[in-house]
Amino acid sequence: MDLASLLYSKNSITIMDNGYGMDENTLRCAWMNIGTSNKEEKRVNLQGRIKTGAKGIGRFALDKLSTATTVYTKSNNDV
Repeated sequence: MDLASLLYSKNSITIMDNGYGMDENTLRCAWMNIGTSNKEEKRVNLQGRIKTGAKGIGRFALDKLSTATTVYTKSNNDV
């Protein structure tokens, strides 16, 4: 194992959010699509929290910085 592989294998970033989650359709069709209008159309979630971020740039940065990304999500409609 080379040094870079060893160092990368010991690092992780965990991002957690207590929002409403995403259903499978949202995850597949909107999550990694730049410039979706969801936050423009619905600026506040059902709990009254203002949605932050714009155009999905943070998601693409995550994808570029990581060797692997795992997303766990569960919408309120999931059992």
